[in-house]
Amino acid sequence: MDSNSNTVVVTGFGPFRQHLVNSSWEAVKSKRIRRNWRAPDRAHTNSVKRHEQCFVHTRSSGLRLKRSPNCGARTSPTPTVEDPQETHLKEPSLPHEEMSMLGLGENIDLHIMQLPVAYRKAKELVCKIWGTLQPLLTVHIGLSSSAKAIILEQCGKNKGYKEMDVCGFCPEGGCCLSDGPERIESTIDMKTLWKNISVEGIDIVFSRDAGRYICDYIYYTSLYYGNGRAAFIHVPPLSKWVTADFLGRTLRMIILEMLKQCGQKTE
Repeated sequence: MDSNSNTVVVTGFGPFRQHLVNSSWEAVKSKRIRRNWRAPDRAHTNSVKRHEQCFVHTRSSGLRLKRSPNCGARTSPTPTVEDPQETHLKEPSLPHEEMSMLGLGENIDLHIMQLPVAYRKAKELVCKIWGTLQPLLTVHIGLSSSAKAIILEQCGKNKGYKEMDVCGFCPEGGCCLSDGPERIESTIDMKTLWKNISVEGIDIVFSRDAGRYICDYIYYTSLYYGNGRAAFIHVPPLSKWVTADFLGRTLRMIILEMLKQCGQKTE
């Protein structure tokens, strides 16, 4: 893969429909993946459970919010994405247990981000990831409410988006990019990944159809602007057996295998 960056971005999604707790974000922010980020205070935590939101956490910056009239009449706090080059503040003082988060290894600069289940805002944030952070790899995690397994998605599709998002918006013509190709493949070989990974307690499956909703839409966008250096993983809802910690541990293992394909040394 043609990138000299050691930055990896991992995203999850916020609440939508009946899913007030989205397993994709719970897994991404779990201690198995996150590293050295400042948690939002209780007021913000309560707010994001009720409203569309998108948090950016990096190793060197905190959380910034502003009020925005996004999504029609909504006036709930909606965070803005700051340029990482402008927010390299002093390393925050964190409790010991947060300083010992595993991350993806000392040689990887890990950033995690929550995306809203909204076509336009999520697309804007994904474009900003590639325009500002220019990562080696961006891995998007999404919830598949009917899934019983972890699903490795190989490609994103440009057309067929007919379902409305949490703001009641649907892309014009059901299209992501009017001048884009019909399908874009990830440079990560998901089939090889699928063949080489085995996890006790859950199946891992290979897929070429990410579903024609926000997940597929964002995957295609990321593949387009990242020249294929993106990956998408669907996870099942949380349950007694599939916990956020379990998903986080499994996703971390999968992402480390992806980084091997990128030529990165892993632990």
